[in-house]
Amino acid sequence: MGHGDPLDTARNDALALLGAEAGVPTVATNNVHYATPAGYRLATTLAAVRARRPLAELEGWLPSGPAACLRSGDEQRRRFARWPGAVDQAAELGAACAFDLRLVAPKLPDFPVPEGFDERRYLRHLVHEGARARYGPRDDERIPGAWAQIDHELSVIEALGFEGYFLVVWDIAEVCRRLGIYCQGRGSAANSAVCFALGITNVDAVALGLLFERFLSPARDGPPTSTSTLSRGGVRR
Repeated sequence: MGHGDPLDTARNDALALLGAEAGVPTVATNNVHYATPAGYRLATTLAAVRARRPLAELEGWLPSGPAACLRSGDEQRRRFARWPGAVDQAAELGAACAFDLRLVAPKLPDFPVPEGFDERRYLRHLVHEGARARYGPRDDERIPGAWAQIDHELSVIEALGFEGYFLVVWDIAEVCRRLGIYCQGRGSAANSAVCFALGITNVDAVALGLLFERFLSPARDGPPTSTSTLSRGGVRR
């Protein structure tokens, strides 16, 4: 059931009757295009962009006021008082459909690691080997602060549980290297000293003073921002 013009009452009566005859619960909602009335101007502008017409030419086609917003349960009950229970049924349906957006991020399968390692220890092993090659030993680093940055990034990666993610991307890069396929880390992955140590990128994030948190941060609940970390090129001949 919708609500928005004088004829809706007759339509909604017909819909409620059809639902009752079919044994289907009646739910009530409005035609929502933005969360709050403040979104009205942006929504109408986007509508004009989609129509490829100036706003002045869309008068009569767009609502004259910010009515297509989410409304509170109390307001909805007042608006749909003619159909008792319809708003509560809508709330129950919404609750049943709700889900945590973290579920959108798939859980990677366990990465196959050598005997005696788990993902955490194997990633540290690879990163430390790469960091020694890139920056020199911990007690004689070629770039001051390099090992401190490596330790910081590893602590964030482990706290967020993304060891497997980095191992998968490292493995892809290794396969490309073995096959002579040019691949290169891209986007904010270049801000990571760990990616540099693993050979995923060739940008020295420490020397350039790049911010790792632009790539991965405990403040964000999700995987690294550059989920498509590798760009591929041609085969080396």
